[in-house]
Amino acid sequence: MCSRDNGNAAPISQLETMFHALGFEPSSDEIQHCLSTIRIKNNDTQHDISVHEFIEIISPYIRNRDVLEEAKILFDLFDEDQTGVISFQNLKRLSIDVSLDIPDDILREMIAAADKDGDGSLCREEFQTVIKKCRRPLEDLSSDEDDDTDED
Repeated sequence: MCSRDNGNAAPISQLETMFHALGFEPSSDEIQHCLSTIRIKNNDTQHDISVHEFIEIISPYIRNRDVLEEAKILFDLFDEDQTGVISFQNLKRLSIDVSLDIPDDILREMIAAADKDGDGSLCREEFQTVIKKCRRPLEDLSSDEDDDTDED
C-alpha cells in the first residue's frame, strides 16, 4: 500500500482502505473530513499520506475503541474450532486464509511468547493481554506526535 520509495507514505486515495484494514467503518463524511484536513495541511499539493498523518487521523478512533470487546470478537474468529483456546492449528489456518506464508516455527514462537500458563495455546485472557500490548504502540506514537507539536 505504501507508494514512496522510503515506504513511509501511501496514496491518499487509500485512506478508506487503511481504515477498513484496521477494522473501522468510517462514514463518507468522516473520510471527507480527514481528506480535507490532509489537503489543508499540505496545501493540496501532496497526493500521499504520511505515516505520521495517518497516525494523527486514526488515533482518536483507536482511543475510542473498546479493546476488550474487540479482543473477544477477534478471539472468537481465531478460535474457529470453538475449543476456548487459540492453538497452533488456529494460527496456521488463519495465516493460510490471509495468504501469509509464516513458517511453523514462527507461529509456535508467537504462541509461546504469550502463553503464560505453558499449555501451548492462548486462552482468552492471554489473548486479551496481547491485544492490549499491541494497542499501546499506536497510542504511544500518537502521544509522541502530540508532544512534538506542543514544542512548536
